[in-house]
Amino acid sequence: MSVIDRATPGKRRRVVMLVVSNFPRDNRVHKSARSVAKLGHKVTVVWTHPTLKRRVVTEHGTFRSIGVPLDYSNRRRVSQEISARKPRTIPILSAEGGWPWLRIFAHSTVGLINRRVVDLHRRRLSGSKNARALHRATVKDIHDALLPEIFANNPEILHVQDIQPLTVAFVARLAYRESVGNPLRVIYDAHEYVAGQVTSGAHSASLWEADQRKCIKEVDSVSTVCDPIAEKLCADYSLNVQPLTILNVPDLQLAGEVKTVREVCGLANDVQLVVYSGSIAPQRGVATVIEAVAKMPEVHLAVICVPNTRTANAKQMSEMARNFRASDRIHLVEPVDPNNVVEFLRGADVGAHPLVSGPINHELALPNKLFDYIHAGLTLCVSSVTTMSRFVIDNKLGTVFTSGSVEDCRAALASALAGRRSNRFETLGEGALAQYTWDSQEEKFEMLYSRIRL
Repeated sequence: MSVIDRATPGKRRRVVMLVVSNFPRDNRVHKSARSVAKLGHKVTVVWTHPTLKRRVVTEHGTFRSIGVPLDYSNRRRVSQEISARKPRTIPILSAEGGWPWLRIFAHSTVGLINRRVVDLHRRRLSGSKNARALHRATVKDIHDALLPEIFANNPEILHVQDIQPLTVAFVARLAYRESVGNPLRVIYDAHEYVAGQVTSGAHSASLWEADQRKCIKEVDSVSTVCDPIAEKLCADYSLNVQPLTILNVPDLQLAGEVKTVREVCGLANDVQLVVYSGSIAPQRGVATVIEAVAKMPEVHLAVICVPNTRTANAKQMSEMARNFRASDRIHLVEPVDPNNVVEFLRGADVGAHPLVSGPINHELALPNKLFDYIHAGLTLCVSSVTTMSRFVIDNKLGTVFTSGSVEDCRAALASALAGRRSNRFETLGEGALAQYTWDSQEEKFEMLYSRIRL
């Protein structure tokens, strides 16, 4: 039992976890909900995502989840208002008579001015003022989706998963204080280093970071995914207590029987197989591995595409494989249930993670796929981002290549494949493996909740 429960024996606290994600595939939130429920609390996960079309309630044994649609109606409205603004250009008039050279000069001058006006207008549309308006609208959409479910479930603790619902928790806290006078405690699990994230808009990361800066010192307890991010958060915001690190490692107890990725690709055991598992957004650097493997005629690559193989990014990768005449060796594969990822990966030889270097969030990250690869017994081949490459080198898990370098990646993959029997993590023994399982992280939830006073 947690310290909270020991203070009031037999009492279950009502915990609502908040997340803006496709919860059925969000394994960290699933694991967290199960672990908090094990402490004796009544856990409800309230999640929202634009793919949801209706409210969905699901029982998960020890906890339940409520999914609600996220329609982004406010963001669409603001976006349309911004797009409807037209630049004021100078009309180009046709004229009869006059000197031809004067008409040509006037047309070219006005055309140049108009092009500059349009370019300036486009820059203004993507500028900070409009970005703030879009951000406020996005946050309001999230509030509109989540707040009714928070009030309906009457929580004592809000456990915020990732940055997007953080401000929602404080709006709810204020409403509770004003209406019923009850304290509403807030726990925040920072999934990323928000200030260093790669986002679609130039101002997006800074606006989410501003929300975090406004709220984080008022949070009752903070956790995150690795020590470097915990240290950075503590330094950035002068926190009195460093956030607790809860590694995003696999829960092996829930694994089922599945075909291996090798079997799905239809490859014999003696065929060399490299695997990448996860998001295939451009900043993940998967294109580098595709081009490198295309130059290795004896090697196959399986790209396990999250969320699926039908996205625009997946289609671009399929086109890349065709252009390199390597479609027969580069396989785009559908993801499996998150609990079965480790078993699925066991059929491969090398696990690759080509994360693009530069963004601070990338440099600090210790991605969960590393631990999936480790437990699957794979040799690792990773890019030169700081924390991940240091982890691989220090533990002798495989090879490192210069981020974005196709030739360096090809050489690192060849080296990893050649030394795959000696570079597996299992050579360090069961004790080393055990510290990277979810069982080893569960006790930290008691520490996290013990920081709260109710």
